[in-house]
Amino acid sequence: MSRDRSRRGLRRRDRNALVAASLTALSLTASGCVVVHGEREVLPSAGRAEAAKALRQFTDAYNRADEAYDRSLDAKYVTGALADIDGARLKAGHANSPSGNANHSPLELTDAKFTIPKKAGWPRWFVADAKGNKGGNARWLLVFTRDGLGVPWRVAYLTLVAAGTYRSSRRTRTAGPRRCRPAPRDWPCRPRR
Repeated sequence: MSRDRSRRGLRRRDRNALVAASLTALSLTASGCVVVHGEREVLPSAGRAEAAKALRQFTDAYNRADEAYDRSLDAKYVTGALADIDGARLKAGHANSPSGNANHSPLELTDAKFTIPKKAGWPRWFVADAKGNKGGNARWLLVFTRDGLGVPWRVAYLTLVAAGTYRSSRRTRTAGPRRCRPAPRDWPCRPRR
């Protein structure tokens, strides 16, 4: 048994499909559904408040991990070679003292200055220059990186420099990098221009 379909029924379905497609197209254009190329937009890697928060989170995690000699407590906030070095230090400390670090003194980073570049795309990074209560008068330089918005800032590089030897990036009025002094004439090899 077959049913005959009328031409009128087909026309109604075609009309309903056309109306549905038109409404879908209209709603998408009216709602502002467009493609945004965020990887092309040049923006600061982080805000000053966000950078300060990242430094505070790292310091808190570092102190918890150092006190317990537990690598998992700061694993979320370190990456790269620093994660390997810090992880080895914590593992060795745990092997020597499984109950934790009896000589723990918390790291305090103060007088933080941030160098935050403007760049397009990912990964993003910034440098924190802070005075620490460990390492004498040395300043702590930490390079923070992250690969996306949902990822926390992680320290990829850490070094201590003597106070006064590191100068954060400054720009001239024309927003270009500052020129370096030319090399002395008595250098055996002059740098290329």
